[in-house]
Amino acid sequence: MSIADAQLKEYWRKISALSDHLVSETAFMRSWATEIPAHDNGDDVLRQVVADLIAVVGNPPHNQSYGSVPDPSGQHRRTTPAGDNKYIGGLRLLLEELATRANALPRTPHRDMITRLLAADVHLLAARFGSFTAAWDHLAILKYETTIQDSRRRKFDAWFSAVVGVSERFLRDTVGVTIEYAGRELMGESLIRCLSTVEPGLPQPNFAHLVQFPSTDAALREIVIGYMDRGPRHTTRLAGHFAAALGTELFPPDADGFEPGMLTEISVLGDRVEDAWNTLLELRRHMVQNPDQPHDTLYELDESRLQLIADFLCAFSFGFAARIIVAVADLASAAGHENLVGQLRWQFSMQLRVLVMRLLGVGRYGLAWSIAETGLRAEPAGSKGDMLRLNSLFARMRLGSGYASRHDIEGLEVSPVPRYRLLKLVLLGILHQADLEPLLNEAVRSRDVSLDELERWPALEELRGEPWWRGWAQRAAPASGGSA
Repeated sequence: MSIADAQLKEYWRKISALSDHLVSETAFMRSWATEIPAHDNGDDVLRQVVADLIAVVGNPPHNQSYGSVPDPSGQHRRTTPAGDNKYIGGLRLLLEELATRANALPRTPHRDMITRLLAADVHLLAARFGSFTAAWDHLAILKYETTIQDSRRRKFDAWFSAVVGVSERFLRDTVGVTIEYAGRELMGESLIRCLSTVEPGLPQPNFAHLVQFPSTDAALREIVIGYMDRGPRHTTRLAGHFAAALGTELFPPDADGFEPGMLTEISVLGDRVEDAWNTLLELRRHMVQNPDQPHDTLYELDESRLQLIADFLCAFSFGFAARIIVAVADLASAAGHENLVGQLRWQFSMQLRVLVMRLLGVGRYGLAWSIAETGLRAEPAGSKGDMLRLNSLFARMRLGSGYASRHDIEGLEVSPVPRYRLLKLVLLGILHQADLEPLLNEAVRSRDVSLDELERWPALEELRGEPWWRGWAQRAAPASGGSA
């Protein structure tokens, strides 16, 4: 059996669309990270909670309990109205739990006020709040507020669960789309190898379930996704076996852009991509299962490091998808689709060039470095990847000191066309008009590069800052057909 050209093209487009969404979603996660407040003493939420409580029940003098202050209603032990009895036992249990939580909070005046409130008799509390139901409502809110009393931690937990979830879902979607579109026509043997390794844990659908699917591939997709949906460990395990069955890997074979790179900047995650991914999964599990316990490993990271976590997860997931489509492309070539695969590989390569430049333009240097390296490993035959190599070096220079040296740039051999020679000179810091103007004139006259490109390329930012640049651009505009 052989896959149809139309189906292969649709598969490529689906994976491309998923990858575009991944980059967009992690860009949103970077923006969201800016909303997480800076680390402080964690008392800001309690301050507001106490202010709200005082507005309702008043504030007794220091070192006095609410039980020692006259009840405004004058009914410390008033008769409980019908219907309120059901709240008394529950309210006492709630007070018990809250007292335990309060004792575990840092010693502050706000905690002391809460402790004094919780020491009061339930009847007095009901009178002060106005009713047993009102007392219940306010104390239930207090329970919620003291579960995670730090507003930074609340926002961090929500952000962290979401950003890890984006990558986890992307892994599942990549595997699912590959099975549905490449399926048994192209990778039947690979699928058998993959599913055989996890067969005992796979869902076992019955005939009534199977007949609902339009094809065998759709049924296999649902079975595999059902397994991966059980949790992050299942997702990781099956994605790893799936990649291995196709002759590639879930985790990158080399770590350019990771270590050295983003993981160097986020040292708490370790220096291997696999370790970092497993650490993030474990921390998220800890957050969900132990919400009352701190997780200091990531909690005190600043905004820039949180944004790098989003970019690390994007790079890891994007690289997985790139390795999968290259493996599928190899299978398609072997099945007689060499011409189409060649076109698709060139399309992918050119799209990556644009993506890397867009990432450089918004300062996502670690991600740009990693995706450039991923692109170089996926380059079609006949491509040297000069633009990716140059932009990778520029990303390394911008990520931090020590990631790219002058020796690295000088040692890079590029094609003799003007655009690559120009970029290399600028990366070397050669910005004198006498050195660059002849090359710029040649590049524009030969249509190797447009003036618009020269104005937009991130790696030429320093060149555009030179005093002589604007005058040259104005003179070159008529020849290039553009405007400066």
